[in-house]
Amino acid sequence: MDRRGFLARGSVALALGLVASGCTDDAAPAPTPAPTQPLADPDAAVRAAVAADEAELIAAYRAALAAAPALAPELGPLLAHHEAHLARIAGDAATPTPPPPGLGATGDPFASASPAPDASPAPDASGSA
Repeated sequence: MDRRGFLARGSVALALGLVASGCTDDAAPAPTPAPTQPLADPDAAVRAAVAADEAELIAAYRAALAAAPALAPELGPLLAHHEAHLARIAGDAATPTPPPPGLGATGDPFASASPAPDASPAPDASGSA
């Protein structure tokens, strides 16, 4: 058998195999997958790491202030900033993060928050176009 004949017969056999494999007798639809558990908050791990870092910074500032109370005017505002940041992070853990602006309420970048503008101009009240 020559090469051309082999390739022609092989491609015909492949095509017939593909067509035959697509034909089945079972008319039952494919089962729908079971609903999955809601996904965990993707920001939870980041939030936990930031909270741990903030707690370390707060401990360091408090240790520095205990060792050198004269630094209170300089370190006090920084300590307060990190304490407020830690409180904010802890408060954010209880509330889900809203989607960024422009994504709409669903978080879907393809869903529009407002209806699409009408491409055709609206006829005016006088009836002239």
